[in-house]
Amino acid sequence: FALASLTWPSAAGSEFAVLTRAPTAGLARIHDRMPAWLPREALADWLDPRAVPARWRASLQAALPDDFVARRVSAHVNDPRHDDPRCLEAEAQRGLFDA
Repeated sequence: FALASLTWPSAAGSEFAVLTRAPTAGLARIHDRMPAWLPREALADWLDPRAVPARWRASLQAALPDDFVARRVSAHVNDPRHDDPRCLEAEAQRGLFDA
């Protein structure tokens, strides 16, 4: 999958921002915004430096694929040094007083 983003030059090299949008109904219970996901058919327009920005707008509201699911994962994903299958493992449901 791809996320909508913008880059621009700066004195430090380049800047980068992921665009966000209102969440889908299923994700609204988690956060008030989500990354703008791009469907495969929109990628050519997003990667073309001559593309007209108005053509991008429709793709910013694309529905998520049916196989996208939200699930709780462990704090293991919070460390950028971790790039392993454990990042995808679902976290076991814990009680209020569990460590």
